[in-house]
Amino acid sequence: MLIALPLTNVIFIWGFVQQVIFGITWGNNPMSDIKLCIVACILLLFSVVFLLSKLRTVITGEGIYVRFHPVDFKTRFYAWEDIDEAYIRKYSPLREFGGWGARGSWKRGIAYNVSGNIGLQLVLENGRKILIGTGRAEELESVLKKMRTKA
Repeated sequence: MLIALPLTNVIFIWGFVQQVIFGITWGNNPMSDIKLCIVACILLLFSVVFLLSKLRTVITGEGIYVRFHPVDFKTRFYAWEDIDEAYIRKYSPLREFGGWGARGSWKRGIAYNVSGNIGLQLVLENGRKILIGTGRAEELESVLKKMRTKA
């Protein structure tokens, strides 16, 4: 994704410049200038959202708060009393959830991730699974140990 998105943007921007500015049709079956402009703008907008995406996780004595900016408009809360299991695990974002972001799968549950392949796996009392990606696995493991000793 880190290579594909910028490469796609460069290709469409080049096609836009070539066709709209220089007047040289782009490709064997060229899009109209308007369609090319719309596609380039959508790709750029998607790239900006992707670059601005960040996952905020706060762990307190009450539970775990998760918000995926700028996609989520509210913070999700998972209370400790609703969590059966909480552990760090390695996962494959592409294979298990189809990529990065806020993703859902009937079989594997919900995933919130922006990069990497290490996350906090929660299994709720009702059987739902939530995976929260992290770039700070050691710190998270330390916090989980502290929470377990308090319980």
